[in-house]
Amino acid sequence: MKKLTEIQGRDVVEYTLTNKAGMKVTALNFGAVITGMHVPDGEGNLHNTVLAYDNPENYADNSVFFGAAVGRTSGRTKDAQFELDGSVYELAPNDGSNNLHGGKSGFTHRFFEVEQTENKLKFSYDSPDGEEGFPGNVALTITYSLTERNELHIDYAATTDKATPLNLTNHSYFNLGDGDITDHTLQLSSDYFYELDEESIPVKKQSADNNPVFDFREPKKIKEALYAEDPQIAIVQGGIDHPFELNSGLPAAILKNEQNDITLTIETDNSAIVVYTGNMLGEEIQANGRKLSRHSAVCLETQHVPDDIPGIILRPEEKYEKRTTYRFTNTAGLSQ
Repeated sequence: MKKLTEIQGRDVVEYTLTNKAGMKVTALNFGAVITGMHVPDGEGNLHNTVLAYDNPENYADNSVFFGAAVGRTSGRTKDAQFELDGSVYELAPNDGSNNLHGGKSGFTHRFFEVEQTENKLKFSYDSPDGEEGFPGNVALTITYSLTERNELHIDYAATTDKATPLNLTNHSYFNLGDGDITDHTLQLSSDYFYELDEESIPVKKQSADNNPVFDFREPKKIKEALYAEDPQIAIVQGGIDHPFELNSGLPAAILKNEQNDITLTIETDNSAIVVYTGNMLGEEIQANGRKLSRHSAVCLETQHVPDDIPGIILRPEEKYEKRTTYRFTNTAGLSQ
């Protein structure tokens, strides 16, 4: 492990996991941020498949949530409030009038305690009752495990002493090659997506049969959707930022860069995935040794559909347990 900088008067430390196949994963104790998923391409060259700031001091703000653990809720909560068991809870608005990704100081901006073993990093954080307006003391652990098959498992576990919304995800931005992700191919195990309103709140479940722009059941290049003349593309500044309902028992998503033949397969026990095509990224952000541009990367956020408060309530007698797996392969046999 190594110290990168200081934030809030505390050391920001980066931890490293490696395997015999050459894959390397790096993560911070601040926000449980994943700064690297380094995988060999077909020629054995190591490539960081996620975006990370060149200047680690930028994680103090991290307004685009690079690599971060997101919670207590993922996505937007309409009007920054919700009703639970007869009480109305007011959250901090940080996206217009809405609450985004748990608030101004959600898990993305918290220090975690870290326990490292040979192939695992266990991040622990106790979120106090009332933090960001949410009820209940929540005890959270997030464990990153690297296998010899070039898989990264993310395991979430949490308990609470009061009923509270909980909908966690990781906000890594994936780019399997160089340049942008418009020529990456994407496949989703999803028959339905959610249309958004003008504030990017999911409002209507829609069949992919009714809108081929959002039909990724067969692999297609991401640019086919980005350049489509569709009001749902325009509503999020020319791109995708939509939840997709997942079919059970199948890989949630398969992302591929044909130039270097690196393929990312995502499996999860979550019920949905939010695809975000980096619509707000710009050259003011310096990451991975270059200035960024729109669509420099794509987020594949496994979670429950945002703003579905009844569907994401964790109660004291329950335990929150979710897993997402990222598996990297190529035709050179990167994953054995």
